Amino acid sequence: MNTAGKQMMVFSIDSDDAKINISFSGLKNMLDVKPISGKNEEGKLDPRDANGTVVSVTMAKENGFAYTLLEGEATIAKLNQDEVIIEFSGKAGNFLDTNKPENWKPIQGKIVCKYPVMNFIQVKKEDLFY
Repeated sequence: MNTAGKQMMVFSIDSDDAKINISFSGLKNMLDVKPISGKNEEGKLDPRDANGTVVSVTMAKENGFAYTLLEGEATIAKLNQDEVIIEFSGKAGNFLDTNKPENWKPIQGKIVCKYPVMNFIQVKKEDLFY
């Protein structure tokens, strides 16, 4: 997990069968609100367009298939030095289907990371944990 200031938080997760990247980006104090949640509405990934915190979830499977959350939301349900829990739901598709909502598929998941490696830039971990 990498956190830069109070505007960006990125998770890079390596599992046995997939690589997952999740990023939360927002307006100046997005990390002050707990739990941290982000939305992706119609592919709007600029916090100014979404009027708040946005989330990007991309998963690449070992078989080469990659898909991304094109509409939905994600919440960091728990965040501390021992465990991070991220829950997400919405609709996902591959990059070629970004402008084809009829091809998007429902997706829902919960990711539990035990003892994550964390980097903090311009923010104290005590201000983040909950």
